[in-house]
Amino acid sequence: MEQEYTISTGMKILYGSIATGAFVFSIVLFNMPNHSGGQAVLLIPFLFLAGSVLIIINLFKRKVIITDDSITNINVFSKKELLLSNIKGCRVGQKVISLEPVSSEQSKITISNYIDLKDNDLLASWVRGNFKDLDAADLKAEKEALLQNTDMGFTEEDRAAKLKKVKEITVLYNLVGLVVGFGAIFFDNTKPIVILLMCYPLLGVILMAFSKGLMKFLSNNKRSVYGFTLLGVILPGFILFIKSLSEYSLLTNDHLWLPLILMAAIIFTCLYLTGINRSVESVKGQIIVMLFAAFIYGFGSARQINCTFDNTEPQIYNAVVLGHSISHGKSTSYFFTLSPWGPIQEQKQVEVSRHLYQDTYVGDTVKMNYRPGLLNIPWFIITKR
Repeated sequence: MEQEYTISTGMKILYGSIATGAFVFSIVLFNMPNHSGGQAVLLIPFLFLAGSVLIIINLFKRKVIITDDSITNINVFSKKELLLSNIKGCRVGQKVISLEPVSSEQSKITISNYIDLKDNDLLASWVRGNFKDLDAADLKAEKEALLQNTDMGFTEEDRAAKLKKVKEITVLYNLVGLVVGFGAIFFDNTKPIVILLMCYPLLGVILMAFSKGLMKFLSNNKRSVYGFTLLGVILPGFILFIKSLSEYSLLTNDHLWLPLILMAAIIFTCLYLTGINRSVESVKGQIIVMLFAAFIYGFGSARQINCTFDNTEPQIYNAVVLGHSISHGKSTSYFFTLSPWGPIQEQKQVEVSRHLYQDTYVGDTVKMNYRPGLLNIPWFIITKR
């Protein structure tokens, strides 16, 4: 018996269209004049061209082959085969199937985006029906170990109740974090709002620190019994980051990096020490997410502390709007080109709000409200009057 699973017709059309678009785009880039004169610019069309070729090759090469005694996964970069008798078990996710070998000397087979394959539901059913569900086994073993931990309570019922309570707390923490994060969008950068956005992620760290290991930064309900604080930590931190960019303009970033790095390092260390979850599949992936959360928290906190808590009286300067421009990308940005003002001795382009952009014309005078910054990072706000 041999069963072969290849990319479905619909996905071949989709990926083929993407490859064609990338190929055409690479040709357009090749034929564009290179005004900069740099050879490195030619790398960009080469990348699009190479990507389109690899996609086309993979459409024809990618397949999963199942025989009576083995399974083989083939794609453009690799070919891996395991004997069925050497497979310890499986992990079936929404997009990825992993087959782990009995021996650590052999590499596991990872079938990425198996939903692209024709009859992928049959493939997933065959895997589940023939191999042990390692996620379920890990979940069961972890829960049994925790329920035997006497530090969690005198009886197994007490430990089970405590575990349930901790998961309920994490659910509540994440829900409130969503409300805090999205709700803060509708408020100005007042001190209470900034303090709330800065403190809420720290509350997640405190909860993890006092949970006796039952609460982690990230978890997977399929293979880990721990609650997680990911949403409650990241969303308020992200909104803090966005609001620090949207309401203040820094004159220079020279003194920003030291407090940013210090705060990011502190929050990352706290997240790692209290929240790393070695029960889930990727510790490196968790570290990357923690670094991202720490960076946006450190960036947003440094800017907010510098500007929101700067109580000095602003120095008012006048500047003339010399030009307008709009940048269209994932979002639309609005810019003024301003005449020299105060400490700025040359014309400079600055980003402004859509409302101010629409309410101001070339030749108008705007007021530059300049302050030195609590962290010695000069900043300003532009107003019409």
